[in-house]
Amino acid sequence: MKIQPYKSVFYRFLLTLVTVISVASVFAQQPNQTIIFEGNPPERNRINTVYMVMYFVGGAFGTSVGAFAWQTLQWTGVSIAGFGFGALTLFAHLAFKKKSI
Repeated sequence: MKIQPYKSVFYRFLLTLVTVISVASVFAQQPNQTIIFEGNPPERNRINTVYMVMYFVGGAFGTSVGAFAWQTLQWTGVSIAGFGFGALTLFAHLAFKKKSI
């Protein structure tokens, strides 16, 4: 089966995009961990365990929601789920942000 040229370009773009997102996710962990470790340095191991477990649980939950959204509504469902997670994140940020003096 021969891959058509436009599909080849699409797959290369998709692979590049997935790689960039994966690398960005790894680089985002460092500042996040730095922030949470500043609060209580002696409890670093426990804090790291909780952080990594919650990171994994969040990723598994997001994957499950994405798979369910794809099965039910395909791209429309995935878009709605992505918008919903973004809106939930914005709400949490605005509701729980620290007040500056």
